[in-house]
Parts: sequence; structure tokens; C-alpha cells
Amino acid sequence: MRNFVVIFVLLFLGINLKAQNPQNNFSYTFAMGEGYVLPTNTFLKGENVDNTKVTNMTNVSFRFAKHIHDVPPHHLYNDFRYGIGAFYGAFNYSKNLGNPFALYAFAGFSPIKYGRFTYKNELALGFSGPWQIYSETNKENVVVSMPIESYFHLDFEGCWTLSQDWQLNTGLAFIHFSNGAFKKPNKGANVLSAQLGLTYTPKAEKIKFRDLPIEDSKPWNIYANVWGGVHAVNFDYGENQTVQKSYAVYGLQFRYMRNLSTKYALGLGAECLENTSVGKTDSIYYLYPERRDYKFVDRFHAGAYLAFQYNIYDFSILLEPGYAFLQVHGYASRMYQRLGLRYNISKHSFAQMALRAYSFHVADFIEFGLGVKF
Repeated sequence: MRNFVVIFVLLFLGINLKAQNPQNNFSYTFAMGEGYVLPTNTFLKGENVDNTKVTNMTNVSFRFAKHIHDVPPHHLYNDFRYGIGAFYGAFNYSKNLGNPFALYAFAGFSPIKYGRFTYKNELALGFSGPWQIYSETNKENVVVSMPIESYFHLDFEGCWTLSQDWQLNTGLAFIHFSNGAFKKPNKGANVLSAQLGLTYTPKAEKIKFRDLPIEDSKPWNIYANVWGGVHAVNFDYGENQTVQKSYAVYGLQFRYMRNLSTKYALGLGAECLENTSVGKTDSIYYLYPERRDYKFVDRFHAGAYLAFQYNIYDFSILLEPGYAFLQVHGYASRMYQRLGLRYNISKHSFAQMALRAYSFHVADFIEFGLGVKF
């Protein structure tokens, strides 16, 4: 925990020193919340040593934000801000699970302002821990398997201006903990939390809200990329005999995108991939030579998906629900979801990282890719 605090203080000082631009201002937010834990796995449903359901999480957080406006390209986003935050959550039942701390970076903006009311949202990514992980002596905990897991939240807030310097915030946050299936079991935890907070903005400046739908000079673009990752599989041979193996997964992706504005793009995508873990299921037969090895055609998948991207300068947030129309042997539903982040290295090249999931809560694997834009 000491390392978490040191890192947070250093990041806070670094952003604070850069926040002295007269065109920018900065704010401090303290919030508390009460959340409902979605019952997405057996441990949370009560299959633990005390047969107790994990139903709710009480949480507190602190955020420091730097606000940027009237400076291209940030003038396209009303009250564009970014910063760092700290989080602590306490489950109603945490035995053999833990109560996580988290440190994260976030970015957000305010789409709507009407009088004293402002609607805000933000997206955060970071790290959480320490967790009491799955082990030979804690085999009921299928939620987490690493002491440090990822942290993600998507926040929707309605804010009321109390004075020039103070705002009252209330809203809803979706909070997610997992390791992206780097190590299993990784059922993860998902929380829907009501939030209440106060924001203090010393020397606040009045922000001009506007909508500038500047069209791209090339409204249609094609994105093509290759990617690779690993898919972990657990083999349980009985009491105190669990082995984990990692298998390669890789593929090609294509997207045909229409720029709706500078911020938004919508299109269709297609992909093909090979998942070498197909056939390597949780089975005692893994130890024996009669286990079947599938051929390439059996491990080959192909799918199509709806592609939506939200652009923030050189970064893009990707939301892509899809369907695997070719999947001869699969361990998951044909319906899948991808949440990703793309960074434009140059005008015609990009790097991309995305989490592929199914059933809207089960992480499958993380994709790391490089591509070109036409």
C-alpha cells in the first residue's frame, strides 16, 4: 500500500505543476458511493466458506483533474479534463476476497449544460489491490487470481453548481475488476454504484459550451491491423492439482468506418483468428495421449461486428459487438464484445489494445495489435 501512496503523490505533484497555465483550471473531487455487486460467478453468489452472498460495496474516491478549454483540439470537447484518482471499496463480505484500493488515470468531458446543471461523464483505467487470490487453499475464490488486478470505471454524473467554486455531484458508476484473462480463474467483479460527491475548483473560469461538428476531409476510412495475445486455460486434476497453460491467439481485423464528425465514427468490421487453445478444455483427459488435437480449420474463427469509435485527438475508444459466424469448436457464445483503445502513431499507422469478452462480463483475452489506415 505504501507504494500506491508514493506513486499517487508523485503523479499529483506532476499534474499540479503543469496546471498553472492561465487558460486551464483544476479541481478536486471527493465522492462516496453504495453499489450493487452483480452476481456473475459462484463466489459472489455465495459458494464460499461462509455461504454468504457478496451483494454490495461501499466505496470512497478522490480525484484531481486538470481542465483544458479553448485550446485545440480540446475546444471540441466541452470542459475536457484529465487527471488521476484514488479509490477504496469495501464489500459486505470480503473473507478470502479482500477490499481493494485502486489508483487510476481518467479523462472526461461535459456534453450538456443548462443553467446551473451540467451533465458529465468520464472513463478511468488503473490498477487495484491487494486481493486475496485464488490458490490451492482458497479455491472457492474464482473472482481474482492475481494480487494486482486492473480497475475500470465508467461514470455518469449530474452536477449542480452551488457557487463559483463548488459543485454537488450525483450519478451512477459502473466499476469493473479483472486481469483481462491473463491468469485464471478470472470471473471478475462488476459493481453498479450510486455516487454522491463534492467538487472544489479554485479560481474557476467560466467555460464556453459549444458543438463543433468539423467533418473529416476523408469521410470514409479503412482500418486494417494484425494482433496477437494469449489465452489461459486451467486444468484441474482434483484436490491440490491445478495447472495453468497459456496458448497463442492471433488474427486479422478490417474496419470500414464513416466519420460522423471529428468525434464520432461508425462502421462495419470483419475478422479472422486462430485460437490454439481450442480443444484444450478443463479436463482430466489432458494428461493422456488420447486427448484430441484439433486441426487448424477447427481452430479457425471468423466474425463480423458493428464498429463504433469515439475520438479524443490521437486516441480512439472502440466499442464493437460482434458475431462469430464461423466457429466449429468453441468454448464461448458466438456473440462477443470488444472494448478497446487505439492510438494514432502517425497519419496512416496506429497501435491498438482491446479486451475481447462474451456474455458482457466474461473476459476472453486481450489483443495487442498494429495497423494501417487508408
